[in-house]
Amino acid sequence: MEYISGIDDKIIQATDSRVKNWLFMESVFPTLSILTTYYFCIIYGPKFMENRKPFNLKAVLLLYNIAMIILSTYLFFELLIVSIQGGYSLDCQLPDYSDNPFAMRMARGQWLYFITKLIELLDTIFFVLRKKNNQISTLHVFHHLIMPFSWHFIVRYFGGGSVFFLPMINSFVHILMYGYYCLSALGPAIQPYLWWKKYLTKIQMTQFAMIITHAGYNLFNPSCRFPRFVIIYCIITTGIVAVLFGNFYYQSYIKINSKHSSNNNNHTKSKKRQ
Repeated sequence: MEYISGIDDKIIQATDSRVKNWLFMESVFPTLSILTTYYFCIIYGPKFMENRKPFNLKAVLLLYNIAMIILSTYLFFELLIVSIQGGYSLDCQLPDYSDNPFAMRMARGQWLYFITKLIELLDTIFFVLRKKNNQISTLHVFHHLIMPFSWHFIVRYFGGGSVFFLPMINSFVHILMYGYYCLSALGPAIQPYLWWKKYLTKIQMTQFAMIITHAGYNLFNPSCRFPRFVIIYCIITTGIVAVLFGNFYYQSYIKINSKHSSNNNNHTKSKKRQ
């Protein structure tokens, strides 16, 4: 622990001075503690709930999803407005560590985005309490672990710059996603109106393609001086999530539709033989 603490002291010295005193930005340990607790909840939570009735969280889920819609909407428009008024470029934007009002707003926006990633860990806790363990997939857990961990460091060292594109696009997608969750929380009566879940997954996959394309362009842009390892890390982690989402889409829609089609064909052939 002394060795790790020594490393953390060196890391703290390199922290963006503007964010050093912001919540969770002074050290990585609070974030790691939250993620470790989250992981243990995933492991032992289902065992704790095994012989208990699932909690009825309808009202809680409704309020939670509405709050996340409001937060995501604010973040999307805040990052969009700041990027436009501050003259941010999609080509290659270096971090601005000055006290410029737009630079500070961008840093605060990305810090708030990081905070929302911590709040979103509640998604899994709600699954555990409602005994919806089938929804706690590898994709779900990896995504919820990697995002707050990654954005803790991005906000501490690279607030602003080209990385503004990811939280802006992701916040827009989350408006739709939590809108879907909000309607879903209303109960079975609303289910017939949620036919667009398939298209929501397509939109999520499109955002990953946009993020990877944007990062890839900056990676191979010889004039871009944004830290290469950050861009590569972004491409790798986003690529992993994209592959997992692709597998989810295939299993949930393509494979199931193929089975239904095959069963219908077999049923039709059977009738003809009769």
